[in-house]
Amino acid sequence: MEKLSSNKKRWTEAEDACLIDYVKKNGERNWNAIAKSTGLNRCGKSCRSRWLDHLKPDLKKSPITPEEEHLIRQLQAKMGNKWSKIVKHLPGRTDNEIKNFWNCKMKEKSQRDHVPLEPAPLAMGSSEHGGAANLRRGLGGLT
Repeated sequence: MEKLSSNKKRWTEAEDACLIDYVKKNGERNWNAIAKSTGLNRCGKSCRSRWLDHLKPDLKKSPITPEEEHLIRQLQAKMGNKWSKIVKHLPGRTDNEIKNFWNCKMKEKSQRDHVPLEPAPLAMGSSEHGGAANLRRGLGGLT
């Protein structure tokens, strides 16, 4: 299998125009074939990512609204971190955008409220308030 050279450079306007034109005419499918057919010195994964995250016409470029944030919170509580499923309820947004928004917002909130992102493990061996024996008896560690 022929491996395309790795092109780590920024996408140019000409490359964007070429990809947009090709996808408009031929549709979104087989990104490796698109990369080869367009003559772009990019891999299929790079073309797919550029289209889905930057060039697709129905993408929303505006910041996430309070209504969208509320919906994201509800859906994340229900589905967990299933970003590709959550994004189906937010037209014009990408799963990567929603994931990044969630991770940044939760980190900001955690730092602002001084709440750790993950709960601290319960110290079962502590004898300060009766230790593990009282926890097993349902006394919640209090004597």
